[in-house]
Amino acid sequence: MMKVKWISVLIVFGSLALLGIIVVQLSWIRNAMDIRQESFNTAVNNALVKTVEKLEKKEDVVYITERLNLEMDSIPPPPPMPQSGLNQDRGVKERFDSVIIIRHTEIENRHEYLPHGGMPPPGSGPDEKKQMLLKEIKRFDRKVQKMNDVIREIIVEVETKDQGIENRLDTFSLQKELYKALLDNGIRIPYEYAVVTLNKAAMMNLRSPNFLDEYLKSAYRISLFPNDLIAEPNYLLVYFPGQKANLMKSMSLLMTASLVFTLTLLIAFVVTILALLRQKKLSEIKTDFINNMTHEFKTPLATISLAVDSINNAKVIGDPGMIRQYTQVIREENNRMNTHVEQVLQMALFDRREFRLDLNLSDLHDIIRRSVESVRLQLEKRQGTVKLELLAENAVIMADEVQLMNCILNLLDNANKYSPEKPEISIYTRNQEKSVILGVSDKGIGMTKETQKRIFEKFYRIPTGNIHNVKGFGLGLSYVKAIVDAHRGTIHVWSETGNGCRIEITLPLPKEDRKTTSHES
Repeated sequence: MMKVKWISVLIVFGSLALLGIIVVQLSWIRNAMDIRQESFNTAVNNALVKTVEKLEKKEDVVYITERLNLEMDSIPPPPPMPQSGLNQDRGVKERFDSVIIIRHTEIENRHEYLPHGGMPPPGSGPDEKKQMLLKEIKRFDRKVQKMNDVIREIIVEVETKDQGIENRLDTFSLQKELYKALLDNGIRIPYEYAVVTLNKAAMMNLRSPNFLDEYLKSAYRISLFPNDLIAEPNYLLVYFPGQKANLMKSMSLLMTASLVFTLTLLIAFVVTILALLRQKKLSEIKTDFINNMTHEFKTPLATISLAVDSINNAKVIGDPGMIRQYTQVIREENNRMNTHVEQVLQMALFDRREFRLDLNLSDLHDIIRRSVESVRLQLEKRQGTVKLELLAENAVIMADEVQLMNCILNLLDNANKYSPEKPEISIYTRNQEKSVILGVSDKGIGMTKETQKRIFEKFYRIPTGNIHNVKGFGLGLSYVKAIVDAHRGTIHVWSETGNGCRIEITLPLPKEDRKTTSHES
């Protein structure tokens, strides 16, 4: 009992440990896939940012270059600068901008920006006044520069916003910059792209040939020209149809190794558990076998001992009839023990594959009649009957008569033992194509479907409820099946609980007799 308990505990803890390993492996694989996915997302986002920056910078360069060339062509050459120090000190000059020109020829126009109403603070020397004036002029220049930048950006957007995103983007440049950015970030799988304007019902202005509408929801996206002062809802979308397959492919080696190791552990665990359960079952079978064998041998030995003591009795030793009667009892019990020993030895030979049949042409009907005659006395004690229906026209087979007779005796013995009272046994034969069928049926207690699956197992005994007179080692039907298989035959069972049992053995006819049987049929 303690051993069974420890086996159960081992199975429970081993199962939990194996389940824990599987869960950890699955969690690790999932985390690894999440990390790979995050790394891929980061690479794609970096590539999109780089692409948008390149496109925006290219548009600015093109526009500024064109505008600068235009403005420089339309501006007349500046007048010669006066050589006097006053004009030079006052910063009389012209500033040119690609968009707008702000002139500041008169220094007096700036005095309102100077502190103290444009006048230097009292007590200042000529040099200090000059330096202070130059600082204010530089501050004013910076402010003018900022205003020029803002005005330029506004003019750029005003001039380009009505052109439409398809006119602001060059398809070739878009494809080139996107491909290069993805390649620089280590992304080499196929992709599809599209440029979408959201305020126009997600209209796709530009897209690759295989970009589908269903990609809109799951595609990577980034806003185009994000530095526009007047932002337009234009987005660049990129979708990778083989992303999941590529992710699984990148993880295939690790996943395969993890799966192989996990399956190895699982198989090893299952095999170990099955081996433990088999050993436990064999241990139980061995214990039952020893108990049954002890009981089976103890009974005839006790009977023989009692018969010997009776023969030595003074009243019996002078009565030849009584001596013959006790001698017959000793002979029967001795044959009974020999039968059990022979079964065990024969099964041992089968297990070692050392069993050999002595095959000869034999009449199956003759073997059946001799078998019935051997059990007639046992059946008569229980008022049982045997009905013979030997209808096979050709019953000559290649068989080992001794072993085949033992098979029939085992079937008759089972039919007798598992019939509660007055056994009614029927034996029949018939030909079927190239074989002969031998059937044994009874009206005993029958058996369940589960029992029918196990009756040919060694040491298995049919449960008999309150019937305690059923004896044996559980080797009878196992021995029968082994002998039938050795004769290249088959055996089948039909039974229902409470409605008896029918067992049919199909044995092949010799090749010479098959033609005769077919012709006669």
